[in-house]
Amino acid sequence: MVALAVILRVIWPADMEYKGDEAFLYLHATGPHPFPWVGQSSGVGTSNPGMGIWVYSVMAQGLGLNTPVQLVRGVMALNVIALGALALFALNVVPRRQREAWLWATALIAVNPLAVLFSRKIWIQSALPPFLLAALFGWWRRGQRAGAFAWGVIGAWLGQIHMTGFFFAGGLAAWTALYDRRSTRWRWWLGGSLLGALTLVPWLVHVVTHEGGPMRSLANSVQPRILGLWVTYPLSLNLFDSFGSDSWRLLAWPTVGGTSLYLVAATFAVIVGAGIAIAVRAFAVTIWPRRTRSQRPLGGSGSDTAIVIKGALWGYGLLITVSGVAIYRHYMIVTFALPFVALAVAALLRPRGRRLLAVLVVAEAALSVQYLTYIHARGGAPGGDYGVAYDAHHSNHRPP
Repeated sequence: MVALAVILRVIWPADMEYKGDEAFLYLHATGPHPFPWVGQSSGVGTSNPGMGIWVYSVMAQGLGLNTPVQLVRGVMALNVIALGALALFALNVVPRRQREAWLWATALIAVNPLAVLFSRKIWIQSALPPFLLAALFGWWRRGQRAGAFAWGVIGAWLGQIHMTGFFFAGGLAAWTALYDRRSTRWRWWLGGSLLGALTLVPWLVHVVTHEGGPMRSLANSVQPRILGLWVTYPLSLNLFDSFGSDSWRLLAWPTVGGTSLYLVAATFAVIVGAGIAIAVRAFAVTIWPRRTRSQRPLGGSGSDTAIVIKGALWGYGLLITVSGVAIYRHYMIVTFALPFVALAVAALLRPRGRRLLAVLVVAEAALSVQYLTYIHARGGAPGGDYGVAYDAHHSNHRPP
């Protein structure tokens, strides 16, 4: 599993997406001004803070990553490290009673097509996973001064890397304060948060003096899109956003001797079927909790696993929803493994939940292999968000 996860992330780096956002980040990370206070424009109409560029600048300048392909290899390595750290976190930090769901989540995110896709992009959000995990470690040790302080510092940094981090850090802190207030050394958390926010001041001055507020919509505030993404993201149901009008070709993939085998369609059907089976059981638990063992995978409703999942789902979800900004699938990157933990918890409510999870791991691994080979063979997906792959574009090749 470890070897497969690494291969999925590092194979064919020149097949990466490379459009305006990727070019902007590469040029700034390798350019003469690699540490700006104000970063890339966001999807909500305001600029991100500069720290997202700083992460890439440190990789580019410190490791001599001078080409886009070299820089994306750095992104791949960063995400492989985050995945390994997640496994160590599950084995050494999460209590034994809660551990199984985390280990299944690690296996799922290791092979999940969307997680693989976002691990292979020169994109600000793609740098979030290791920082999210570091913040989570501090949160888990929030009863200790060092843990609470680290949670505060890194939580403040999350939003400076990408603005979804503000919503996530704020949502988790608010949920913890409401439902587990006595567990945290709040003064140390506040001190860490203030220290981490010092680098935010120049960006705040710029936004107030040079930019308007973010684009908001009342319709966005009443649409529970983030709740839907918690279901669809770990099942990779949003993968086809990257393929657009090429999705039918992907579903028919692979093609042998001019004949479409539709293995992607079959794999996708397996994932949907497993997801429905898990969802039905989770719904039954919600309606008839006394007839189930609903808390066992969580280790109890007050466990750290239960609190952090609820904080991410409801705290982060509600904050970003009521803000009125448009919500995109990549806004789930800041949650890293947590939707996968929630999926594993829901599956483990079933007597045969482990079988369903094993099926999902195999099916999602197969789908990752299938979409990567499609991109490699066809030079990208010009009909969708993926576009023409970097190597195909720069070799003047166009997919057939």
